[in-house]
Amino acid sequence: MKRTLTAVLCAAMLASLTACGGGSDSKPAAGAADQTTAAQETVKELTPEEIYKEAMEKNASLESMDVDMVMNMNMTMGEQAMDMKMDMKMQSAGKGEDTKLLMTSTTEADGQSIEMTMFYADGYYYMDAMGQKIKYLMDASEIAAQTEAQTAGVELEVEWLTDLTVEDQGEDKLLKFVGDPDKMHDYVQDTLANSGSANGLEGMDLTVNEISGEYLIGADGYYKDAKIKMDLTLSADGQEAKMVMDIDMTYNNPGQPVEVTIPSTDGYTEVDASMMQNAA
Repeated sequence: MKRTLTAVLCAAMLASLTACGGGSDSKPAAGAADQTTAAQETVKELTPEEIYKEAMEKNASLESMDVDMVMNMNMTMGEQAMDMKMDMKMQSAGKGEDTKLLMTSTTEADGQSIEMTMFYADGYYYMDAMGQKIKYLMDASEIAAQTEAQTAGVELEVEWLTDLTVEDQGEDKLLKFVGDPDKMHDYVQDTLANSGSANGLEGMDLTVNEISGEYLIGADGYYKDAKIKMDLTLSADGQEAKMVMDIDMTYNNPGQPVEVTIPSTDGYTEVDASMMQNAA
């Protein structure tokens, strides 16, 4: 059961990663209002597929983000059932050696509440959870790769989607999609590996049964809200767990610079990075 719950948490984190976008260092230029009006007129002439592609490309190209996420998950395994809720805030800025990453979360499950803070600073990855504060060395390129995977957005090919629609909501566009389960399965596995959480699912099979969602795209072309629903089956050691996840993510001021404030690094115990990989 412990192995399965570890995988569930990895899957939960994966679900959050599949919808993350970014922020940028762009500043409004003179004539921005005219540009926005022109952009709105152009968007109205685009097909749902074109709107989708442009929104994905725009968010994926950004170098910083500030995202609030609420995820509700129900897991059933045999006659056992568990509900879990996760509230998470994620901020990132910069690339390469200048990468800054901060994640704080509160997870509620089985009457328990677990708070966690994770961040990267000065070549170390810091984790504060369940009364333990540890840190371990992590190369800047590795954390940059993980952050890039997290800020890349849902870069799904249009061909992976079986249905794509768009409707006006004032100045915004509401884009809805349904994903092809077989093609989404491959995407989930790739995203999981790129996020650095693959060891948590070693020897297990994670199957995507259904996935659908919607994006609220602002007049500036950035998607500022994402709702994702995933139906997954996790198989391991002859056991099978079914999970349904509902994720609601809000992107605060997309397209604007994000100031990431790193917490104090005092009181953390250094551990070998290989121990963390083995623990997963």
